[in-house]
Amino acid sequence: MLDRIPSPYAFLIHTDSYAGNFERAMCAFITGEIGECGVGKDLIDEEVDYSTMDEIVAQYPDEHGCHRPVTMQRTPDQWRTNKKDEWECNTVAILLSDKPTLEQKKFMEKMAMEFPEAIAGRGGRYDSVKMKVLGMEWIETEHTYKEKRLEF
Repeated sequence: MLDRIPSPYAFLIHTDSYAGNFERAMCAFITGEIGECGVGKDLIDEEVDYSTMDEIVAQYPDEHGCHRPVTMQRTPDQWRTNKKDEWECNTVAILLSDKPTLEQKKFMEKMAMEFPEAIAGRGGRYDSVKMKVLGMEWIETEHTYKEKRLEF
C-alpha cells in the first residue's frame, strides 16, 4: 500500500473486503492492464475490448519497486465496514495518467460491478475472495514539490 496515490487521477473502488487479496486481479479485469508481477493476467477477458485503457492507466512503483497500475488504500469513513478500524484497507485505487473520457468511465464502472461475479467459484488464489463493491469514486490528485537548496 502506498501512503498516497502517486498518479494525477485515480478510480477508487470501495469494497467490503481486504483489498490486498484481489486489487491486482480487479485492476486486470477492469482495465486489461497488469503490473510487472503479472498477477491478474488470468482474469483479462479476451472477449473484451480494452484498447482505450492503455491510454490512461499508469504504472508506478510500489514500496518494493515493482511497477503496478493499482494500489490499495485506507478506506474513507463512509465506506468502512468496521468503523473502529481506521486502517481498514478495503479500497482499490486504479492509477490513471489522464482524466478518463465518459466512455472509459462507464466501461470501468461496469467492469468493476462485474468483478465479484467474475471471480466467484474460480478457485485457486481467488477461492477465498468473497467481496462486494460498495461504491466508486473518481479523484484528481494534486502533488506539490518544494525545492530546497542544499548547504554544505
